[in-house]
Amino acid sequence: MSKGKKTKNDIANQLEDAVMKEAFDFFKEGALSFFGINKKIIGTPKIEQKKVSVKTTIPDYVFLLNDDTLIHFEFQTTSKKEDIYRFHYYDAKLSYDYLKPVNTIVVYTAKIKNSNTEIDLGSSKYKVSAYYLSKINGDERLEVIEEKINNGIKLTKEDLINIVFCPLMDTKYKGSEPYIRAINIAESIKDEDDKREVLTLFYALTLKYVQEKYKNKVLEVFGMTKVGKDLINIGETKGKIETKRESTLELLQEKFNLSLDTINDIKNKLVNITDFETLSNLFKEAIRCDSIDSFIKKIK
Repeated sequence: MSKGKKTKNDIANQLEDAVMKEAFDFFKEGALSFFGINKKIIGTPKIEQKKVSVKTTIPDYVFLLNDDTLIHFEFQTTSKKEDIYRFHYYDAKLSYDYLKPVNTIVVYTAKIKNSNTEIDLGSSKYKVSAYYLSKINGDERLEVIEEKINNGIKLTKEDLINIVFCPLMDTKYKGSEPYIRAINIAESIKDEDDKREVLTLFYALTLKYVQEKYKNKVLEVFGMTKVGKDLINIGETKGKIETKRESTLELLQEKFNLSLDTINDIKNKLVNITDFETLSNLFKEAIRCDSIDSFIKKIK
């Protein structure tokens, strides 16, 4: 029943879940100015996952703009032929669900400098806008931001997003170096709220694109910052809670050979319990109980 000791990558995944909402809100505030879009975000449509035959069925970021259109951002580390068909699926569904035009910006990282941005679908054509981070000199942008920080100049939202994206731009630094440099610059930000926002977004967006051989080193440096320590604690706590839920459900399934409906019913009840001590007591009850009905009564 033991899940074993959690690795740094396990903690990283839990941390990503814990901070994604905060990072999403911050990205929403600065994204349009970063991409040179002179419009305002006025809302965020609710995106629901459906069972369909594409690997990922939820787009990265979607916002409602003040001209009553939707803007859709995708972040890509690869450029494959089938990607644009997936983007078309997202946009067709969004347009159908909300009866609004959808414009898509695909942000390419790594060394990608060209991609397929348009396809002929027969009765219609589909086109996205591509934004290639590798065509931008990230070192120069970070130097400008460092100078602002050293001179006590307040950073803009666009500056903060630049810190996050610079390691994914063209840089003379190799391996984990550009990410560590960005973390160190973020740590030197005087405004504590700005520092937290940029480091949170840094983790939620940028760390996903670090190659596996560099990930542990980057996570180690990130975890040495005060913001990193706070967020990792959140991630670890969420991980312990989720592990306890899973262990309880597995134990009950082994003891009573539960039906799928009963499993889903118990799972839905456990999800609503966020206190670790309460979940620990329920796990002990799962060990002691002699029927599934007696356990269910404990969580009603």
